Amino acid sequence: MEKTLAITDLTHMSGDLICVAGIDRDGVCVRPVAERGVRLYDIYYHGLLVVHPRALVSFDLSPTQTEPPHTEDALADFSTVTRKGVCTDRLWEEILSRDSLPTVADVFDGQLVGGRIVPPGAPTRSLGTVEGARIEQVRVDDSRGRRQYRADFVDGSSVRYEGWPVNDLAFRHMMQASIDSLGGERAAAHQAERLLAESSERLFMRVGLTRPVRMGSYPLACWTQITGIYTFPDYLGGKTFADF
Repeated sequence: MEKTLAITDLTHMSGDLICVAGIDRDGVCVRPVAERGVRLYDIYYHGLLVVHPRALVSFDLSPTQTEPPHTEDALADFSTVTRKGVCTDRLWEEILSRDSLPTVADVFDGQLVGGRIVPPGAPTRSLGTVEGARIEQVRVDDSRGRRQYRADFVDGSSVRYEGWPVNDLAFRHMMQASIDSLGGERAAAHQAERLLAESSERLFMRVGLTRPVRMGSYPLACWTQITGIYTFPDYLGGKTFADF
């Protein structure tokens, strides 16, 4: 089945593995997946970037087995993806606003435990949009042998969440470019905080869940992450991850 999605999520997983998700014309969130995993080169066609946030992309989708909370999955043939255009500012904000909820608890239907995990099989979604969140601090975390960019934020109910990894691919590339140009992690984090604060009145945050994983002494769980940060005006100045 051919379906056009407005791409809302382009996230880093590990190595060249990425995750893609979008919203269809009916407001349904869909995560195109591939049996071998989706890789960075899958979102290019003849050297041109096709799949990125705001892009309208047509996929050939077929049903696949899903397990809650990752019920958005659909099998996709990435060799046939077709770009249909890019959302205008007005359409892009409309799509995000229509999908948004005021709090993180609302997104995960009250299934969030300890502010960071959702049990496998929980009756909720694995992706959603929070409107009106405020990012208070950004930091770089190299403590686990893999560079993470983390954020502390407050949602629409003034609940504070700390240390969520930001796996938004464009944000990650922006941060690394800032570290290289400014010569330090703290300076890059301050710059990101300033850029986001300037657009904080119209900020939409995509939040999601990892696949079930066991970390340390924690039980098997789906961990929270920030999968997209979008502001009006755009704090990235219209850039995609490939522009950094």
